[in-house]
Amino acid sequence: MIDFSLTDEQQALREMAHDFAAREMRPVAREYDRDGTWPAEVIEKAWEVGLMNPHIPDEYGGAGASYMDGVLIEEELGEPRPRPARRLLRDPHAPDARRRGGPPLLALRLVRGR
Repeated sequence: MIDFSLTDEQQALREMAHDFAAREMRPVAREYDRDGTWPAEVIEKAWEVGLMNPHIPDEYGGAGASYMDGVLIEEELGEPRPRPARRLLRDPHAPDARRRGGPPLLALRLVRGR
């Protein structure tokens, strides 16, 4: 039988993402969603705690988390309002350009969105 229970580490990650969303995103999410503005302050804080680009390997500036970890983060960050969460998480497939032979600088630009 398959066990779909979260590990202790996954549960802690989920709780951290939930707390971040409640503390940092929920108070400003409606404003960012309404205005379509870029949540720069929230993004910087998310980078600091390791919630940005969770699927991306460490060497390219991501959190180096598994796809399951990324799903847990995305689920919690998207709870207040999905659009700002999408801006935080970016495209989890961006580093595929590097894994498929693209230059490292391209992967870094895609990850950081710069």
